[in-house]
Amino acid sequence: MSISELNTKVKKDIEGKDSSLFSKENRAVSYEKECETEQILLEHLLKKQAKLKKLQKENRFLEKESKKIEKSRLWKFVSPFWKIVDSMNKWFSFIPVNRKLTKTIQENERLKEENRKLLERLNSTNNDSFLQTTITRGQLQDSRQLFHRLKEAKEDGTFVDCLDTMIHSKKTIDEQYSEALKYAAKLYKNERPELKHFVYNKVIQALQVETVPEFLLRERDVSLKSLASFRGSLSRQSRKEQLGERLPEMVLDDKRTAYRFIDSLGIRRPWVSNQSYSYLDLPEENGVVIKPVEGAGSRGVYLVYAEDYIQDVRRGEILRDRHTLTLRMKQDLETGWVKKDAWMVEELIIGNQSSKTAPRDLKFYCYYGEIALILEIERYPELKYCWRTPDGNFIHTGKYEDDLFVGAGFTKEDLELAKKISLEIPAPFMRIDFLKTDTELVFGEFTPRPGNYDEFDQPIDQWLGDCYLRAENRLFEDLVNGKLFSAYNQLIELPENVTNISKNYEWM
Repeated sequence: MSISELNTKVKKDIEGKDSSLFSKENRAVSYEKECETEQILLEHLLKKQAKLKKLQKENRFLEKESKKIEKSRLWKFVSPFWKIVDSMNKWFSFIPVNRKLTKTIQENERLKEENRKLLERLNSTNNDSFLQTTITRGQLQDSRQLFHRLKEAKEDGTFVDCLDTMIHSKKTIDEQYSEALKYAAKLYKNERPELKHFVYNKVIQALQVETVPEFLLRERDVSLKSLASFRGSLSRQSRKEQLGERLPEMVLDDKRTAYRFIDSLGIRRPWVSNQSYSYLDLPEENGVVIKPVEGAGSRGVYLVYAEDYIQDVRRGEILRDRHTLTLRMKQDLETGWVKKDAWMVEELIIGNQSSKTAPRDLKFYCYYGEIALILEIERYPELKYCWRTPDGNFIHTGKYEDDLFVGAGFTKEDLELAKKISLEIPAPFMRIDFLKTDTELVFGEFTPRPGNYDEFDQPIDQWLGDCYLRAENRLFEDLVNGKLFSAYNQLIELPENVTNISKNYEWM
């Protein structure tokens, strides 16, 4: 039965069941199950076909050898005697000599079988040994051993040599496996389409995007889903920046520039000083946030509620005086948490006025008008995280798995605001961060490169990679159709000293 016939049979079986199966909620599930069933059938067919080919090959070999024997002079000479012996075996099977001959033949067959099994074991051992040698290159069998070798190399002065060896080994291994996988695909280049595409889809999942051969990309029925990567997209953007490109998302990475942009859109944000300070000459104001001018995450961020109540956001601790705050900021600089002794002061947004608690963070992963993920963070008394999709469903991403909680969520208006801002930025991706209080949503900052974005698991990374590619297409279409991005273009045309950010902390 062909694959198409099997699919037809499966479809008829399903159609014979309750029509409720085809409700909107489970059509996608049914389709996925059908695809999975087809993959299993294809794999089974592939194995059976390979086994059949092997048997056919062995049979042809035996037939060829048999014909050679029959044509040989020796066979022509002894064949009459073999006929006599065969006849005698039928009538004189009780003769001891014949019994001895039979026993010898049986023993010979047993030894042949044992020899065959030993050869199989030997081949298996050799293959395993080859794979292990190829993969580990010098008995580097797992990450812990690699870490240990690097640590030792650093201590004994051979670090660079050790690093070069590992880099060379990895490149060699990658090249060998890439070539082997491409060869595996070529072996099925002229096979039946369904088998060929089955093998192609398996091979392409293991190849890096730059190693995929052209003949695989040419096939319309081969899925390229595994080639999409959020990590890869952001790495590519970083390379563009190195080449001197002015990327819109990186322009908005500057806090003051971001505030000017948000002001032009008429969106609520905290007030902020337009000058930076050393940690030794900060103004002693209450109801403010102290943060580094250049920083990532919550390192070096302090919430000053009162003289004796200062929250160290990163460490999750309460400081009871200004002197302790000064010591902490000095420590941030000495440990490298904060790279430069330049600090800014901005309005402290309070989550709940009665309890004086910090607001929640809502971080929207925006792909030019499409929101894929929302990260909610509660920072005190413990640092906790909640991932959701725009429809409000919880989702696991591979990040912060040990520190998850059920957050309070977001509103439809919150989503629309993030989407509105995203569509004003001529970039495929921007994370837009807000502070959520009991009464309002306040803009916080733009984050073009989220911290540790490489920690998303593979399914999420591929999904976000697809979001990025779709966003690039939509952005390109809008640019071709003449979209002006007025707020952004006015921003980059203004001199940096033209700003409405008040030095005296006035409300905007």
